[in-house]
Amino acid sequence: MGARVNVVFEPSHEAQDRCLGKFSLHSFDTDGNPITADLNFDFFPLWEFSQDTTSVYFDILLLGQVVYSTDRILNRLTFSDDSWCRNIDLLNVPVVNAAIFNQHSDELNTALSYLTGDNWNITFVQMPQIAYAPEIEHHYHTDEYECVSLFSGGLDSLIGFVDKASTLQEGKKVLLVSHYDMGKESMDQERIFHSCATNEFFDGKYTSIKAKIGMKNCIKERKVKYENTFRSRSFLFFAMGLYCAQSISETQEVIVPENGTISINIPLCKSKRSSCSTRTTHPVSMKLIMRALESVGIRNPLVNPYRFKSKADMMIDCAQDENKKHILEVLSPLSCSCAKRSHNRWWDQDGAYIHANQIHHCGMCMPCIYRRVAMHAIGLDDPAELGTDIFHGTRYFDINNLQRKTSLDINMLLRFIRKINRPAVENELLAEGIDENELDIYVDVVMHSYQQIKDWISLQADDNIKRKAGIL
Repeated sequence: MGARVNVVFEPSHEAQDRCLGKFSLHSFDTDGNPITADLNFDFFPLWEFSQDTTSVYFDILLLGQVVYSTDRILNRLTFSDDSWCRNIDLLNVPVVNAAIFNQHSDELNTALSYLTGDNWNITFVQMPQIAYAPEIEHHYHTDEYECVSLFSGGLDSLIGFVDKASTLQEGKKVLLVSHYDMGKESMDQERIFHSCATNEFFDGKYTSIKAKIGMKNCIKERKVKYENTFRSRSFLFFAMGLYCAQSISETQEVIVPENGTISINIPLCKSKRSSCSTRTTHPVSMKLIMRALESVGIRNPLVNPYRFKSKADMMIDCAQDENKKHILEVLSPLSCSCAKRSHNRWWDQDGAYIHANQIHHCGMCMPCIYRRVAMHAIGLDDPAELGTDIFHGTRYFDINNLQRKTSLDINMLLRFIRKINRPAVENELLAEGIDENELDIYVDVVMHSYQQIKDWISLQADDNIKRKAGIL
């Protein structure tokens, strides 16, 4: 089974139009019904900083938003033979430098295939001439910026921001680049920035650029069920950061703040092996993406300074400075790392409490568990900020009921840490493509990360949970 998606671009003929034009995706479902999706590409905030519509960086940005949207309209259950791996022919992606991109499409296909767990086959066409010169609202001085950092609104990106803001040279700033599709992501980011605006620690130290890239509508005879794994989002994020970074310098690095535990994302059970584990910032993904970027002429490096640290390590290191610790106490509750925040009907806390206290962490998914361990490391773990406390389930959560979806992640984790051993971790990482020269240090990261989780469970959990984790 495969999916053919054709990209159609109708350029705007008005130079003052804030929109480049109309991008749309055209495909068919498995019954032959047409699917048409119009893309919502708010290019203006990014263009205002870079003012580039001719380079390969601009082309990568175009590719990023098309890939992200294509990924979203092709539900894995529908468009795959095994409910996971899709064969995607993405046709006629408009770029300015079509000859270069068609010449190096293999490198791009390889990188995206590893990242998303699919088989991509992309072809490019020459982009029609565009007229784009809207009135500038913000005048940026690129020489003011010391670094570019991706900012999702999660805890890792927040720590990355705080760390960089504390080490800036006099008169320099951090450029924070954010993507949002749905309103919840935007609200996370805005809550943090609103708080930063009243804190003198951040005064004059950052600029935020936030762009909405998603879909306006999706037309089909029957309602389309969007894919919600978001495996290609990191590629879009990278493209946005690089597009801005090149305006500062051809060698300006883009910081990708993500803890090593999530980056490696070792499968916790057999069903999560290979592509079924998220590879958004996996070392192999990063290597393949950078190789593809270099092939089309992009030299700015993507750098993850936290790749050898757990989330708890990031918190501990950041909190060594009392000023930064105080900032984390204020801002970390505003960040969100939850993978299942929209599933609040199955949280133990009732709806009124969730709404009144602005609860946006389920407390049960793996990102929430990693976050709790990190918050605990500096004394900020507060079950009242969660939809469900896995140690004291009341309504929908029952750790002893293996049939309940709400308890799957924690039980999977407990089985994993009960059996974890260094040789098994080595074999898993080698199977995922980790370079043998880096194997030992990544094994250390995994063993250290899950020992921190085990220590946390030992302090917080009852005897039943401890037995499941192999502690008793």
